[in-house]
Amino acid sequence: MNRFLIFVCAVAVVLFFSLSMDLRAGSHEKGEELVSQKCSTCHGLSRVQDADKSLEEWDSTVDRMISYGAGISQDEKQAVVEYLAGI
Repeated sequence: MNRFLIFVCAVAVVLFFSLSMDLRAGSHEKGEELVSQKCSTCHGLSRVQDADKSLEEWDSTVDRMISYGAGISQDEKQAVVEYLAGI
């Protein structure tokens, strides 16, 4: 019984981390796509991608760009900020 329980727990942990990694990859791809679509209308992508900012700095920058009229929803903002911060 103990071996079975250990096996089940091990499988659960592996599945949890696999799913977590898949979700992160999807978020990264979404962020990359959004940056390409939304930010490149006003900026060259190299300007955006070469900027070295922290998560907080990107959050502030994206808020400022939204106030200037960038068409980024609050749902999209998180993916954009995390992508730009390299998370």
